Amino acid sequence: MNTAAFTSALSHFSADWLLIGAVALAMVLYSLWRSSTPAVTIALCAPLTLILSEALPHAQILGPVSQQFGTNSAILFLAVFVVLFLLVYRITASFSEGGGVLEALLAGLSSTAILALVWIQVPALQSLWHFGPQIQNIFGETYRFWWLLVAYAALAFARG
Repeated sequence: MNTAAFTSALSHFSADWLLIGAVALAMVLYSLWRSSTPAVTIALCAPLTLILSEALPHAQILGPVSQQFGTNSAILFLAVFVVLFLLVYRITASFSEGGGVLEALLAGLSSTAILALVWIQVPALQSLWHFGPQIQNIFGETYRFWWLLVAYAALAFARG
């Protein structure tokens, strides 16, 4: 067995793709095993968290509290995400009732793409894991609209 060729092929494969693939695989498998509701909830929460996190420093009561964390706080972003996840999960809890393999694939892949898009947009999350230039280009500003449109269309198709 030629291990040098295999090692060379793996060296051109970035850790970013392994991370995105692992998240997508986990979401697809969970969607197959239980329900696609968590994947759909993540797909809806990620952009909402971005919007609310940007508005939080200007909020009447929580604004001063959030400013204590700093402007680029991953903890604050994740706290808003968890709160929104719990709320949106309650809204979407009836999304999936055993949709099957296609729904699981579409929900897992769509939510992973949306998660990657949002991760690239949030500087606090970039400090936790900075995606390389290839991922930045693919999920960056140029294609963000199309990724979101296709991901939400896929989720709507899977539901119908």
